[in-house]
Amino acid sequence: MPFFNEVLNIVVGYEVYSFLTRYLGYHQISIAPDDRYKTIFVTDWGAFVWMVMPFGVKNGPPTFQKVVSKTFREYLNRFMKIFLDDFIIYSDMEHHLMKLRLCFQKCKKHRISLNLEKCAFMIFSGLILRFIASKEGKIPNPKKV
Repeated sequence: MPFFNEVLNIVVGYEVYSFLTRYLGYHQISIAPDDRYKTIFVTDWGAFVWMVMPFGVKNGPPTFQKVVSKTFREYLNRFMKIFLDDFIIYSDMEHHLMKLRLCFQKCKKHRISLNLEKCAFMIFSGLILRFIASKEGKIPNPKKV
């Protein structure tokens, strides 16, 4: 998982941002068929295996980070940064809609659901990991100082 300083240093200084938030939980990640036997659990009603990653698993966040990093690898550090459930798209005004469209196409193809109530599109500054990022740089969040 990336360090938040790395995320901030790459993202600050751009003209426009979009912040996309994925729905919480790792239920969208399918477990490889050859690995499903490793998830077996037994109840009074029989033996079962997980087909998708269950909630609360110890390695859920890093596994999810690995999956989305692989999914968006050609966009990362070019115009997109991912930190757990937050996708940050940064660019100039002229190309921002095209980059958003590319991200939406990947989300649709890989069945990544976004929480539209928590998304912000085409804004000039935004809160990233306790800092406000903008074209001018980064400043600490005044509400937390």
